[in-house]
Amino acid sequence: APSTESQTSTPSSSLSIYASASPALPSNSHISEVLKATLNDSLLPQLQQLIRQEVTLALSEVQLRSSHLNRPRSPLLPPPFTPPQPLSSQLSSGNVDAIQLLRQFYNQPDARFRSSQQEKLVQLALTGDQNFIGILPTGGGKSLVFLLPAYADQKAAEETMLPSRKTVVVIPNKALLIDTMRKATEMGIRTIQWQTSTSRSASSNAILLLVALESVTHIKFK
Repeated sequence: APSTESQTSTPSSSLSIYASASPALPSNSHISEVLKATLNDSLLPQLQQLIRQEVTLALSEVQLRSSHLNRPRSPLLPPPFTPPQPLSSQLSSGNVDAIQLLRQFYNQPDARFRSSQQEKLVQLALTGDQNFIGILPTGGGKSLVFLLPAYADQKAAEETMLPSRKTVVVIPNKALLIDTMRKATEMGIRTIQWQTSTSRSASSNAILLLVALESVTHIKFK
């Protein structure tokens, strides 16, 4: 098919618009020649300057990213280790971490007191600087109020190699005494049931002394 070619010029620029009826596209080299021919001398320097600016900006971004990636990173240091205060020092200062002691006692990292009242009674028993009366409901954990301080005294004595304090517990019935004896022994607390036949050396070696109610008034116990 015959092709027709039209050319339109504008007074402000020598850019020309080519329209061809032929479906075939010109080659790349031909397009380049057309662009060179249609851009006047005033537009070429501006285009070259714009290209230089874009290339310079791109190179600057690449160098910035490269320097950031190659920057030596300071090593992540672990927080300074603070050794725990010895239990003997905690007891002497009256500042015992009851919750940590409880977790050590049960060997459970997530152990907690059953109630805030139980925790308060245990803390008072650990501090040992005042008399108190503690009342907890059935199943409220009353035995822990004397078991945990006895455990702490035993551990402190092992640290210092000094004689430990003793905890004396008066228990009203035999079944409860036997159950308390079992619990304390399982927890590793040196425990004995005081009787009239108990020797002085056995009493001296024990940390926890369990006494039946009827034995409290005996002359040997006094």
